[in-house]
Amino acid sequence: MKRNIIPRGNKRRFAISDVHGCIETFKTLVHEKIALQKEDQLFLLGDYVNRGPGSVGVLEEIYTLISQGYQVYPIRGNHEDKFLEEFGKKLSPAHKELIESMPYYYETEDFIFVHAGLNFTLDDPLEDTKTMKWGLGFRIEPDYDFLDGKKIIHGHVITSLSEIFDAVMDQTTYIPIDNGCYRSLKYEETAYGTLVALDLNEMRMVVQENVDIKKY
Repeated sequence: MKRNIIPRGNKRRFAISDVHGCIETFKTLVHEKIALQKEDQLFLLGDYVNRGPGSVGVLEEIYTLISQGYQVYPIRGNHEDKFLEEFGKKLSPAHKELIESMPYYYETEDFIFVHAGLNFTLDDPLEDTKTMKWGLGFRIEPDYDFLDGKKIIHGHVITSLSEIFDAVMDQTTYIPIDNGCYRSLKYEETAYGTLVALDLNEMRMVVQENVDIKKY
């Protein structure tokens, strides 16, 4: 099976996960906080839609970035499947094609990017797309020979800022980056509710508070 390998670029690299319709927060993080340039690489780890107020806006922003020549690599999450089932007939052809063209993972020389996780009970974990979208839980021991030193960057599981920080600092095999951005539309919390970009070269977090209009 051909693997979705992206050669490492010469400039900055970032990963963002679980935008969940928080379009203004996403745009602020991408264009202001990290000030994405066309020479940079941006990996998006799925769940761009649902929960927040701007699902279509997030899809349009991703589509626009790619169309303008930015090196953006979006992965498909479980909510993209739901969104296609519920609203596929109402989506523009461009947005529908965007979702349908998304792979379930990308990998580089040092990372594997996936929405939820990998099934290490298989000889080739990259064959199980269901686990990539939904996960199996992280009690399964990783296949370190298969990983060959690569870290798994993922979303799907809402994780506190302190836990994300610890995983990044400790360089754990699994590094979660979903802080539950949409939660701040409903709840007042300090540990959750932001959108996190992981700087993959510096291994540091760039944190953006939710700036979307509260609809809930």
